Amino acid sequence: MLKNQKFKEARKAAGYTQREFAEKFGSNQAYVSALETRSNFSMETAIELGKILGIDGKDLMVDEGGSKLEVDKESIVKNVLAFLKRNDIKIVDLIKEMNVSRTAFYNQIKNENMKQSFKDAFEKATQHKIMPIINGEKF
Repeated sequence: MLKNQKFKEARKAAGYTQREFAEKFGSNQAYVSALETRSNFSMETAIELGKILGIDGKDLMVDEGGSKLEVDKESIVKNVLAFLKRNDIKIVDLIKEMNVSRTAFYNQIKNENMKQSFKDAFEKATQHKIMPIINGEKF
């Protein structure tokens, strides 16, 4: 099942018409219809859709074979940068406070075996745990 089909199914299961969902999402019915007919929406959009539907938006991210799509390294970086922007945290200030270089910062957030010291420094500097941000749960 494609992600657009998954979204449509989840919307209906939640009891929303396209128009009702559009109002909750802050868009219009045509946009919701488009989400249901094309399957190329982003992880960030999936997370926002999931919030309204009361589900994990990552569950909407499936490929043509129905397998869940994993968050790629670039999506991880985008998630962190989007979080920083929304919280008005400048990356230069953050890396200075964390006492890491820009390269080390990016290497750590893309690393599957992120150091605990990096996680702790990020949390201390931002007052937020990094893993939910990386996984797209904090938007």
